[in-house]
Amino acid sequence: TVTVDGSAVITGVRRPAFPDGTLTSGEESVVIRFDHDQAGATVRVLVDGLDAQGQVVAIGEQSAPLERDKLVPLLIQLTALTGCGDGSLDAPEACDDGGTVSGDGCSATCRVEDGWECTGAPSDCDTVCGDGLVVHDEACDDGNLRAGDGCSDQCAVEAGWTCDHSGGASVCT
Repeated sequence: TVTVDGSAVITGVRRPAFPDGTLTSGEESVVIRFDHDQAGATVRVLVDGLDAQGQVVAIGEQSAPLERDKLVPLLIQLTALTGCGDGSLDAPEACDDGGTVSGDGCSATCRVEDGWECTGAPSDCDTVCGDGLVVHDEACDDGNLRAGDGCSDQCAVEAGWTCDHSGGASVCT
């Protein structure tokens, strides 16, 4: 998964670089081109290492600011995923809620999902209202915590307003 300032721009890409789809050692390079208007934004790249059955057995991630007309190298080290879903926080896990289901803030690979924050072990995850990402039970999220603009400080649509979030952050009219 590749995100720019928290919004997913590339997801679900499988890149088998070898005849059997397995990288046993060494490095692999990928070039991703972004528009000039994204200069200054932060890119976050998440990589899953899969076994022959397609199960995630290692994870890695790296972030960096995008620069206009420059290559931004990211070296991503994969770390074995051994105890994800057991409720105990062990490296390289960023969260572990005791489950292996995505969509609840802590992903199936024990990463904090965009629009959420997780604390503790087992991890307790809550949506982040005001970040511009509509997730889980948020009816809207306009990127701020001001009431009176259509989307409340609790990410609920205010009376008399409608909000559209098809393009990212909610726009309320």
